Amino acid sequence: MTTGYMNTLPKELDEAVMIDGGSRSTALWRILVPTAIPGLVSVGMYTFMQAWNEYLFALALTKTNDMRTVPVGINLLMGQHSYEWNQMMAMSVLGSLPILILFLFFQRYFIAGMTAGSVKS
Repeated sequence: MTTGYMNTLPKELDEAVMIDGGSRSTALWRILVPTAIPGLVSVGMYTFMQAWNEYLFALALTKTNDMRTVPVGINLLMGQHSYEWNQMMAMSVLGSLPILILFLFFQRYFIAGMTAGSVKS
């Protein structure tokens, strides 16, 4: 995703900074990085969502209940003969709130980064 987005950035921006007398570090930090923020935010959000929803690694790599993640904790509410549906649904809502808040906060960057890096010109 990052490569696709970075390939959409125009090379003329870098060349314009060089013509105006700027260095490569000036072009990188003052022009290219601020231009690439939507793509970087969308990749960061995607990576965060993938890590947040990872169940198998969290189940295999955590040993105590204090280290368990939200999806593993929800699964622990399923007993052999009964399910704690009310607690499972409450934990599901609380577990999805951080992702919802992050998405609402970074929505414009996320949508811009996903659409800009998706088409090859």
